[in-house]
Order: sequence, then structure tokens, then C-alpha cells
Amino acid sequence: MVYIFWGYYDNVPLYQEMRNELDNLGNYIAIAVMAIRRIEENTQKIIQFQGRIKQEDTLKEQIERVIEKVVQFAGHSTRSNQMALYLLDDRRENFVLQEPSYGYVRKDKEIIISSATQLKDVFERVEQIGYDVYTYPLILGSNLIGAIYGRKQPGEIYTFQDSEVIQMYGDYFLTSYENIQLVYSERAMRSDLEDLLQLQQKLIE
Repeated sequence: MVYIFWGYYDNVPLYQEMRNELDNLGNYIAIAVMAIRRIEENTQKIIQFQGRIKQEDTLKEQIERVIEKVVQFAGHSTRSNQMALYLLDDRRENFVLQEPSYGYVRKDKEIIISSATQLKDVFERVEQIGYDVYTYPLILGSNLIGAIYGRKQPGEIYTFQDSEVIQMYGDYFLTSYENIQLVYSERAMRSDLEDLLQLQQKLIE
């Protein structure tokens, strides 16, 4: 909580207009403080996450490790026969099955899409409980980047509790995926900067 004390050396009446301006100023400062704290918290999370990433691990290896945790825990927790994670490729033209998966996934490893394709056109039961198939969309920011796809034995259904479990692991994947991308992006920029500095040093010499 932040307190702002405002005063004058002389007696100055506070008219309603001035009170409103002070209230607005207090709101703006509160929003700014909250934004700064959120940035600091996110920065600290990235630093902590970066410390857990081994220097020799590639971006692909890190993402695969997160995917393995997500599909294994989500599949086991919901008693699914299959649990898989699909991601859009760089051109956003295909959903690609990511390795590893949980169980044998009876679905194409690559699903071709078009600009008019909706998620429900290629995956069954998007966020619909009560069926033996369940799909959870993976949305980062405002962009769809993939989906978690699960299937149970015939006669068994995904419950509301199952959907919450899958959503939890989906959110975990999104957070981890974004942090990994930020860490490796920062590493790449730092490497490029070091190369540039070395080149400048050679030119000076």
C-alpha cells in the first residue's frame, strides 16, 4: 500500500475540483507502482528460471522437457489413454505433434490448416466436457500457438475437474514456453552484442 501526503505551508482551501485532480493523481501513481512491481516480479521469475536452464541445453531440449512433464502429468492425473501437445509451425500452416506424448496418439502427426481454419475444425471437443475426447487451446497473449489433445477409453468422459487439471498444465506450459523463449532470446542478443564488440575491437586494433 502506498500513501501520498499533500500539504501547503499556508492555509489553502481544497475545492472539489482539486480533490478530484488529487484523486486522479493518486490512481495514476498506484497504477504505475503496480506496473513497476509486476515488471520486477516478472524479471525475477525470468532470472530464477534462467538459473535452472543448463547452458548446454538447446531450446528444443528445454521445450521437450516441459512438454514431457505436461503430457505425462496431465495424462496420468485425468486417467487418459492419450495425451498430446500440438504446436503451430513457424509459418502457422500446420499443427505439429510434439514429442514426447503420453500413450499412443491416434491422430495425424501433422495437421494442415488454412487461414480460415478454426481449432474446432481439426480438433474434437474444444473445451467441451462430457465426452471421451478433450482439447484445450494454448493461447499466448492473443495468439493461438497450439493445443493439448486428450482421449480416454470409450465410455469414460472428461469431467469439469479433468478440464481444470488440463488447463492448469496448459498454463504451466505457456508460462514455461514463454520464459524459455525469453531466456534464449536474451542469450542470442548477448552473443550478438559480444560478437559486435569483438569486431569493433579488431577494427580499432
